[in-house]
Parts: sequence; structure tokens; C-alpha cells
Amino acid sequence: LSLSMRMATVRAHLLLAVAISLIHRYALDFALPLFGRSSNVPWQLQITSRESRILRRSEETPSPPNSAKVMVQQAADSVVKAYADGINRQSVQLRLDIVCPPNRVIESGMEALLSAALPMAKAFTQSLSSPGGAPLKEVRVSRFDPVGTTSGDVGTLLYRISEDPKQDVAVVFLGGRKFVLQDSDAFINGMKSRLVVMLNSEDAATTFRLENKGQEVSAGGNFGKDVKILGKFCEEFREETYYLRLLLLSDWPVLIFRAYPNKWEVYLEALDGDVVRLLYGSRKPLPEEILQEIAKYEEESGITNADKMAKIQSR
Repeated sequence: LSLSMRMATVRAHLLLAVAISLIHRYALDFALPLFGRSSNVPWQLQITSRESRILRRSEETPSPPNSAKVMVQQAADSVVKAYADGINRQSVQLRLDIVCPPNRVIESGMEALLSAALPMAKAFTQSLSSPGGAPLKEVRVSRFDPVGTTSGDVGTLLYRISEDPKQDVAVVFLGGRKFVLQDSDAFINGMKSRLVVMLNSEDAATTFRLENKGQEVSAGGNFGKDVKILGKFCEEFREETYYLRLLLLSDWPVLIFRAYPNKWEVYLEALDGDVVRLLYGSRKPLPEEILQEIAKYEEESGITNADKMAKIQSR
């Protein structure tokens, strides 16, 4: 390999290590709304310029949570509100890196993720109680993806049993494309008008994203039927009533947040440690849209690649 290629390889490995360490760090330093210095940051409702990115925030609008307990309660509250509005098929994304750092998943696999995150999923399921609803009897947990399945999926059903069977709730945790294509149809139909929640499907081994509308599977799979099945499922569960995810984009830690019925928000940590809201809108932003906004923010703030690398090296 040439010297330039070797240097590029070393830099790629360095950035991967930095990404894992940054995500792990922020999973542990989980303070409002994303980083430790954010508690005094004021907010506003619309973004129009560099100066207006950090203004005052309405007290009625929920803030990104400062603990796993608050996150779980926010998610449950959002789901219950949406169900009261007639939405009985929902999707929810919790931050699993709080209880299972990404490096552990890389080293130990999906079984480690399930083991670490299942108590949080169970706490979420237990909290899905409507005001005045029937009391909870129990939450039954069962695997529909057996240990060692070739897909790597660890899909698990958490079934919330109420004293009134009509108020039972099904939470499908880490269910991937395999669940959708092979196991979902009869089960979902059998739930009728009862609440069904897809929990953290983006973290499944055979992951899929609702906005892709089934494009993760081969167009020719099952004679073209797989794309239609997954696309139909994505449409049915399109309402992402709670979403909290930490990403690393263009060397920036970025938090995406939504709590029904409120709008979507995207935050990043500035070089000085303050928190900046990049986006605020009625739909889930695409990664390329976030990257475009990051580029605008860097240009507005006069931030160079050297500035970012200096910040990374100082962590």
C-alpha cells in the first residue's frame, strides 16, 4: 500500500475508535438535553439564523430526558397519548446505548444487547397504562427469534396482560425484517384494535427504517412480495411516537428527539460545550438533511476540520 493509503486506513480506524468512545461517553454523561453543560441553555421554536439557534423553549414542550428512567416514562406517556388519539400501531426508539455501550454489542453480539436492555423494555411495557384503564396483571416475555438464529435477530415479545383483555398491549422488542416477513401478519391481525408497539426495530440485527418503506430487502425476494410486505408494515407502523437516538455525523455527536404529539428536533454539542438545536420540524429528518444543516452551522460559525479534530483529540 502507498503511504497515502496507509494514512487513510489509520485515520479511518482512529475515527471508528473515536466514534465508539464518544457514543459510550455520552451514554454515561446523559444530562439534559444531551451534554453536561446544557441545563442553562435557552430555546426557541423556529430556527432562522445562527443567532436564533439557541433561544427560549416553551415549558409545555418536553425536553430530551436526563436519565433512562425519564426516557422510559416520556416514551410511555407519548404512546398512551397517541393511543388515546386512535393510533394503535406505533413505533418507538429508545437509546439502548445507555444500558449497553456499542462496543459491547460489537464484542459480544445481539444476545448481550438483549440481556442488558430487556429490563428497560419491560419497564416501558409495564408503564403503558391509560388513565382509568384496567389494572396490570403481568408482563409475559417470550422469544420469537431463538438463540443462534442465522439472521442474528433476538426479537422478543413483551405482552402486557390487563384485567380487561381488550386492553392488553403487545411490545415487539428488537424485531427485525425476519419478524415482519415471517411472523407478523397473523399476530398483528389477531391483536385487532389492541395497542401494538414496535420497540427499537432500528437496532435489530436485520434492521429496517420506516422511512425506507421496505427497500432494505431484495426487490426480487419472494418473487417481489417481500418489498411489498415490509413496505405495508412500515406504513402501518409509520407513527414514531417516541424517538431518541444518538449518532455521530460529520464528526459531531448528534441527538434526534421526538415525543408525540410534538415535532422532531435535532441537537448537537458545540465546540464550547453548549447545545445547539439544528432542526425542528413535523417529520423525521433524513441523515442527508442533518448533514446539510451541520454544513450550514459550520459555515456560519467558521468551524474548520482542524477545529473539530482538535476537539476530538482533547476528549
